Amino acid sequence: MASAGKKVREANLPLPIRGSSDSRISFFDKLPNKTYNRLIMEKKIYNTVIGAIINEKREILLLKRRKEPFVGIWAMPGGSIEFGEHLEEALEREIREETNIDVKFLSVKGLVHEILYKDKTSKKLGHYLIWVCELKPLHFNIKSSREGPLKWFPMKDLERHRENIAPSDFLMIKKFVFKKTPKIKVYKVKMYKTKERYKIEKTDL
Repeated sequence: MASAGKKVREANLPLPIRGSSDSRISFFDKLPNKTYNRLIMEKKIYNTVIGAIINEKREILLLKRRKEPFVGIWAMPGGSIEFGEHLEEALEREIREETNIDVKFLSVKGLVHEILYKDKTSKKLGHYLIWVCELKPLHFNIKSSREGPLKWFPMKDLERHRENIAPSDFLMIKKFVFKKTPKIKVYKVKMYKTKERYKIEKTDL
C-alpha cells in the first residue's frame, strides 16, 4: 500500500462514505488533508443508515465530521450497510461505533436519494440512498470516535445552528423527527442458490 508521501492515483482511491467504518480509513487517516480532499468518490451508490438520538432533555446528538463529505459540519451519526448485513444491524453497529451508545432499531421513517455535485456543475461527487431510521437509545454514555466529536443540540434551538449542520441532515431532522411520518415497512428474504434453482428459506413477504 502506498504511503501518505507518495502520489495518490485519484481514479483508484475512493473517499470513504458518510460515517463509514471502511477498512480503507486507516490508510486515509494518514493522508494530508489536501491529498485526502482531492480524491474522487468511486462511481457507485452507497446505502447509508442514519438515526436521530434524542435524550430526555429533548436534545439531539450530532457528530462533527472529520472526513468527506461535510468535513467540519455537524450531522446525524450513521454509516454504510455492509455486505450481508441487515438494515437494523447496520444502524445499531454504526451508532455504537460512532457514539458508544447502544440503540435498538425501531423502524424506517424515510428513504432519501441524495446526489452531491461539485459547485453548480454536472460533476457528481457522491451518490447515496439514505435510510432514515427511528431508534431507541439504551443509554446516553457518549464517547467520541475517530469519525468526529459529539455534541448535544437543543431541539428548540436547532434552527439557530442550521448553517453548521449538513443541509440534507437538517431537512431530514425537520421532516422525520419534528413531524410524525408513517413508518416504511422493509421486508426480508433469505434465499439459497442451488445447482438447479433458487430457493427461499425465510421471508416475511
